[in-house]
Amino acid sequence: MAAKVLSIEICDKTVTVCRIARKGKGVRIFDSFMFLVPGDCVSDGVISSPDLLAHELKMQLASHGMFETKNVYFALSSSKIAVREVKLPPMKKNLISAAIQTNAGDYFPIDLENYHITHSVLDNPTEENPFIRVLVMAVPVSMLEGYFALAETAELSIKAIDSSGNSQYQALKSIKSPINT
Repeated sequence: MAAKVLSIEICDKTVTVCRIARKGKGVRIFDSFMFLVPGDCVSDGVISSPDLLAHELKMQLASHGMFETKNVYFALSSSKIAVREVKLPPMKKNLISAAIQTNAGDYFPIDLENYHITHSVLDNPTEENPFIRVLVMAVPVSMLEGYFALAETAELSIKAIDSSGNSQYQALKSIKSPINT
């Protein structure tokens, strides 16, 4: 079994922490808890006081016996994250990122200098669908800086940062609808 990792989602009022590990194609949850965000240090996914939140997070991890787990996945929950689904023509996997970066200005009519662009492949081409479906996300760099500062102060090592919307999609994509469409 793979090493245990913390999965943390920070919302405006609550923080959800799970200790997880990959098991085959799935994920096993070992422990979980929630706590209230101290003060007003989070607003729409932006951490305004990473020191205050890191102190509370460290105390909560210690009280729940999770202080030894140092690797973390953050799930961002914010309306400031722009998300678009795009279709690309069939191409090699190593060219997708360059195609996304080249066309990012068409996907998001914003000043991209202050955003980090990332993507997740949803579907590869099939006979019925000749395109690559890709979820493209634009995250404010200032938002990411808050998470990096939080991790550093809390003595955690970031392994991944994802949007909670993409995390939910990945978790639910294999569930088939009982209703025929």
